[in-house]
Amino acid sequence: MRHNQQRRTTGIGQLSLVEHALCPLDSRISLAENYVSESAYSYWAGPKDRKTAQVRMFCRFGLAAKDEITLWGLLALTLMQPEPEPELLATPHWCLRQLGIINQRTNRGGRQYQAFAESLHRLSAVTYMNDGFYDPKRSEHRRVSFHFLSYSLPVDPLSNRAWHILWDPLFLVW
Repeated sequence: MRHNQQRRTTGIGQLSLVEHALCPLDSRISLAENYVSESAYSYWAGPKDRKTAQVRMFCRFGLAAKDEITLWGLLALTLMQPEPEPELLATPHWCLRQLGIINQRTNRGGRQYQAFAESLHRLSAVTYMNDGFYDPKRSEHRRVSFHFLSYSLPVDPLSNRAWHILWDPLFLVW
């Protein structure tokens, strides 16, 4: 690539993931342990072949609406790297600064770090299942089951060591 050309990136996404399963609005229900989110949507498998996909998310530790910010924010931070890989090594301070959650003046960390860690904990325990997931690379609908991510964090909340986040390869096809 020439040095004066900008790197161009394109994303292909599965909207059913966002539209039907990751938006728990009632935290009294969705933050409960073993929360299960179920939804369905219709799609066309052929000119006269309308099907209904069933989507289930098993949320071992519940799920909060703000977990979406964590999931999509971390994904954006991972993909904005010069050579994106299926893992992100970063401090929580760097992640939260990049996401605009903390700044130098008012929000400095502390409870934001704790909320970030709790969100990672919930997201890592989510199992997403869909029997009509559209795979844009294969141009077909498929049955899928995956987790979003795994993580490794220091036990000491005062540690300034990097957090290690590893994306599930079925969630993100590398």
